[in-house]
Amino acid sequence: MVNLFLTSLAGKAGKTMFSAGLSQYWSGRGLKVGYLSRSTAFEDRSLGPDTDSLFMQKVLEPVGQDLDHKDIVIHEGCLHDFSAFIAEYPEGQVLVIHDYDDDLLTAVAEYQKIGSPLLGVIVNKVPRKSPETLRNKFAVALGMAGITLLGMVPEDRVLMCPSVSDLAEAIQGQIVNSPDNASDLVENLMMGSSTFDRGAAYYNRKNNKAVLLWGERPGYRKAALAGLQLAALQTSTRCIMISANAAPAPAAIQKADELKVSIISAPGALLEIEAGIEKAMLNSKFTQEKKLPRLQEILGSHLNFQQLNNGLGFLSETSAVI
Repeated sequence: MVNLFLTSLAGKAGKTMFSAGLSQYWSGRGLKVGYLSRSTAFEDRSLGPDTDSLFMQKVLEPVGQDLDHKDIVIHEGCLHDFSAFIAEYPEGQVLVIHDYDDDLLTAVAEYQKIGSPLLGVIVNKVPRKSPETLRNKFAVALGMAGITLLGMVPEDRVLMCPSVSDLAEAIQGQIVNSPDNASDLVENLMMGSSTFDRGAAYYNRKNNKAVLLWGERPGYRKAALAGLQLAALQTSTRCIMISANAAPAPAAIQKADELKVSIISAPGALLEIEAGIEKAMLNSKFTQEKKLPRLQEILGSHLNFQQLNNGLGFLSETSAVI
């Protein structure tokens, strides 16, 4: 059995995303994959349960979390846990996820300390501009340190976006209809238009969006506010969020049910809710199954699986462990 320590120098580099993507890749090629989250003081667990582990349980079904008779077990944790991992698994190997925004020279010095267990580095969240120039920069810097560059994974809106349920939780809102669509992914946010005659033309500016609307507003009739709800529903909308705990218009609920669009009623004023949404979108974690197909597509184009498999001792992309 191969024990692979998947790590990063800091949090939010994409460890869970790569754990999920690699698990799916290897499982799809006949390997039995296990997963362990190595909890550490450097990871923020103050937000509640370990959502990463819960998500990985779903990813690994029907293989399951039982680590007996696995071909490979992915241990996810911060680089500070490296020594403890190697002490427990002397033959273990290490794969580093490097956040593009982290200082490269400082990081390389830390990666060198890993030594021979290090398989290589994957750079995540790479800007899509000048990809070859960026690849050469990292390949040279890592190569001079004797470290293998295994891939440059670009930023992708779908991989970074939250779900409808994530937004509802972030703004303490209640989904009043279509709860089965709470896993839909939200790629954009739009505020309600203050010019009522613009209607759908205004909301057509962005796709797969959440629309934030007034529940109450002095000088505006309920019919006008209902018109904004219906206008948003004529376009590519994942959910509508209404402030002040206001109930959506009956006609809007009926239309939303037909289109399978969730409506969220949330406490607070518009600007308070907007701040909560923006925070949720910036801090979105990779814990949504609907992102997995897109992830496989991206990894297939930007990750050197052949070199990674060889380093782990796999005979080929479709074979079991040696």
